[in-house]
Amino acid sequence: MKRQAHFLAITQQTASWLLTNTNYMRAVAAAIDQLASTSALNRSVLAVGSFRASATNDGRTVAIWNVDYLSNKGEESWAIVQLVDPFGLLSHSEVIDEVFERILFVANQRLQGLLVDVAFIPRHFPENVHTCIAGRGAEARQYRIGWSEQSVQTDTSEAKAIAIVGPTREADEFHEVVRVAAKTLPGLVRGANDLLSVVASRPPLETALFSTLADRFRPATADRFEDGPVAPPGLDTVAELEQVYATQDWTYEQWMSPTSPLTATQRGILQGDLFKRQPLRIIGAAGSGKTLLMMLLALRRLVEAESSGQPLRLLYIVHNAAMLHTTHQRFLTLGAGRFLPGSTQRLEITTLLEYSRNILGLEDSPVIHPDAFETKRYQRDFVAESFEEVLRQQAKSIAEAPILGQAKTSDEVKAVLISLIADEISVAIKGHGLTHERKRYVESDRRLSRLHGALQVNERSLVFEIFEKYHTKVFEELEMLDCDDIAVSLLARLHTPIWEMKRKKQGCDCVFVDEAQLFNENERRLFPLMTRGGSGHVEAVLAMDEAQQIRATSMPGLGLLGFETVASETLQMVHRSALPIIKLAFHVIQRTTDLFGPDFPDFTATCKASLPSDHPLVAKPRIAIAAPSLLSTAVLRQIQALRKNNIRQIAVVCHAERYWSELVTRLTSAKFPFLVLEQRGERIQSGKPLVVLSRPETIGGQEFDAVICVGLEQGVVPPRIDGNAALAATLEQQALREMYLAFTRARFQLSIVLSSTSAPTQVLQSAIQAQLIDSETSAPE
Repeated sequence: MKRQAHFLAITQQTASWLLTNTNYMRAVAAAIDQLASTSALNRSVLAVGSFRASATNDGRTVAIWNVDYLSNKGEESWAIVQLVDPFGLLSHSEVIDEVFERILFVANQRLQGLLVDVAFIPRHFPENVHTCIAGRGAEARQYRIGWSEQSVQTDTSEAKAIAIVGPTREADEFHEVVRVAAKTLPGLVRGANDLLSVVASRPPLETALFSTLADRFRPATADRFEDGPVAPPGLDTVAELEQVYATQDWTYEQWMSPTSPLTATQRGILQGDLFKRQPLRIIGAAGSGKTLLMMLLALRRLVEAESSGQPLRLLYIVHNAAMLHTTHQRFLTLGAGRFLPGSTQRLEITTLLEYSRNILGLEDSPVIHPDAFETKRYQRDFVAESFEEVLRQQAKSIAEAPILGQAKTSDEVKAVLISLIADEISVAIKGHGLTHERKRYVESDRRLSRLHGALQVNERSLVFEIFEKYHTKVFEELEMLDCDDIAVSLLARLHTPIWEMKRKKQGCDCVFVDEAQLFNENERRLFPLMTRGGSGHVEAVLAMDEAQQIRATSMPGLGLLGFETVASETLQMVHRSALPIIKLAFHVIQRTTDLFGPDFPDFTATCKASLPSDHPLVAKPRIAIAAPSLLSTAVLRQIQALRKNNIRQIAVVCHAERYWSELVTRLTSAKFPFLVLEQRGERIQSGKPLVVLSRPETIGGQEFDAVICVGLEQGVVPPRIDGNAALAATLEQQALREMYLAFTRARFQLSIVLSSTSAPTQVLQSAIQAQLIDSETSAPE
């Protein structure tokens, strides 16, 4: 087999993870030769479970990483391992397992600034050359590996890196090879970091190779079906629509019955004990039944504890008050009333904000708003006010700022920048404890976030000035706390010895987090610390669809947030939407270069729709064109046409703020039941005729018979940006997520109303060319 790659790149966190998982480490070691020899990795990604591998465009370096242990900064600490002669890892295949383990150990230690064990006989030589014995065992101990380490300058900061060579029995010549490897280290590290930024746009590698990796990293539930499915016949057949409505009032016992319409995957997860052995992440497209599965898993855990007479405290966390009410009612329908607080087996349904205030003893302390959703909305309002002040007071500095200066040309751009700055205040400033450390934020060599890394020093100073004005308004003048103040305070409390002592009694036995994508980095760090501890793993289940996190801010991997060796299960059946809508939604989300790819399941290839495509209410998505002055009239006509066709519940999603007031006025005056949706997760009575108006940020968690989208026009969504590719890409990612979120609310039909003076967005134009949308010449009169 012809060997292609000369170097193997591996992140420090991945090295640490492999060292604690011997079976995974041996599987990776056995695959290194194949990875180095597979030329297709230059243009694709090998995705096996949480393991990833890809190669730089020139094929010189193949990189491996675990997605659960990547940061969200765009830069990692890398070990670069020489693979080929002279003195490459693959030169001595007879000891590769032992040598690879020692390489991982040295990389993990030195990239963290820790010493190499004296038992490995480390030696130090001039010009930053170090060696130690190459591995355990009589044969490996006859060899040595060498390394050279340095801080490598990246685009905006410095990062630790290490070049590792060996095994060999040589000395002087070997030392010179290590010195040469050190000189190439900066370029190889930059190439590896660049690879992480482009890899999401590469397709998954289609190959029959790497069977060892596939067997090792396969989902745990796959093992349950090796000797045949455990589910009874017919569980994966198409469900009748009438049955879908009937199941809304089913109890836990009815769902667990062998004849219920659960899919084989859902039943496999329910019948397994995986979440008792390691944290479990449930991934699925919108409408795939993640929340139902979460609730059934929680009830199964409670029922088992009840049967065995064991006390149990299960914490079920939702994002805001509206979702809390909806979830509470659903649990009561399932028959969970006997497990509510006061029982030995206790189900506690709460928001993270409410839980945090209780633990901190802040029940009566002032917060911006007692509901998390409203608190974050007010946060952005205060940030917007502070941004406007800085725009006025620092007009010259803003005009010279390549990113922040874009706010002066477009209100839509300004709105997105406000959202990005609010996230920056939450995670980069408050999350890193820099509220009184302007210099450390502005002049940091280390990236604190992707936005921080993209900002020039003068722009960082402006962002910090916006934060100071925000902090003065909220904390000093109004004397109120925001969500991040609460989260950061609780995080500090849970890291103390006092909590370590108290958590055995005050912590929960297991934590379930629904729609985990809605929580930011500060908040996600809290979840592993809420349990009693002492079990060797975090007993937690998280349901998430990152595509529904519309702010397009990347998150660190769950492994870095405290969820060690998290397992993932993917739900493939979509129960809400008809296939024509699913195809369009996935066509859109495939364009999210920072999301879709091996780190986001390829739902386009694997998903099935439970709703029959030949159902009389199902129609292909369509575009309606209207005169600019008649846009709201065209929306009204669409609603009337849908109602005539027995479509009962309709959502109008406004993607462009310029159309919002017009739609509110026109729809309020119409003669049908109408509601403006103010919060995500707000409970809507199913089956009753209703028209809802919503922005993308509040439409999540809902489902309707039909959806009408307004404002998806080229140059409007996303707003046009000139001269700043990074900001333009950020706006595009947010727009794509908003479209996916809105489209996947629809069961039967989807309409997109556009002004006749504009063109559809580029992604919609590509969907028309792919014949996923019917384009009409005019809106119905």
